[in-house]
Amino acid sequence: MARVVDHYETLGLELNASPQEIERAYQQRVRELQACKDPDAPEELAEVKAAHAILSDPGRRAPYDALLREAKAEEDKKYAALDAELHPPHHHHRKTIKGSSGWLDAVWAIFKLFT
Repeated sequence: MARVVDHYETLGLELNASPQEIERAYQQRVRELQACKDPDAPEELAEVKAAHAILSDPGRRAPYDALLREAKAEEDKKYAALDAELHPPHHHHRKTIKGSSGWLDAVWAIFKLFT
């Protein structure tokens, strides 16, 4: 499946955003991009308008949401398989000390390489 453009991310919204939140975020992004002197602003404005067109129409939003959830689930499954491949389960795990800065974990990992 091709990567689905996340229109919620384009507008800076959560998946459960209300129509009022969608409209407010759209208006804010349009104002920001119209005031922006960035050469990429017209392309971003087109993306924002496309996101608004889909998310503001309930008839288009419902199928889009289903497609987005399916794509995210497929991506999560792919990364879970990759994570399992890269980090196979070990029989002995050192408990992480709550609040550790991470350097102790790095030292422990290096120590385990040589033992």
